[in-house]
Amino acid sequence: MINEHPRTHQLKLGRAAVRLITQGRQTVEGRLASGRMGQIQPGSIICFNAGEICCRVTRVTRYANFRDMVTAETPAALGEKPDDIAAAIKSYQKIFWYTDVLQREALAFALEVCNLSPCGKERVTQACLWAE
Repeated sequence: MINEHPRTHQLKLGRAAVRLITQGRQTVEGRLASGRMGQIQPGSIICFNAGEICCRVTRVTRYANFRDMVTAETPAALGEKPDDIAAAIKSYQKIFWYTDVLQREALAFALEVCNLSPCGKERVTQACLWAE
């Protein structure tokens, strides 16, 4: 089972973002700095969409807000149009419509893809964990 290891986390992600990560065009995932997101640390494995794609977290950076995150990480690394900070912030405003992303702390997870095929089997997740 994917969640048996304490460093493995399940997150949902849109199909377009999964495609960008798979293609290597999105290397950073941005999230609100709240709840269980604070448990994710370098070395953790994130399995997106029940194991559709699994990534190792290589770096976690906390920002005062999403504008700071998008500016520091660059829109391209976050899967947005290069150099379009306003559009990237607008994307996060749509995702987190229920809060003001310019007032909330953000976490940036630098990602390294572990596998490009579904990782619903324990052995594939173990390969992600122990291939360090």
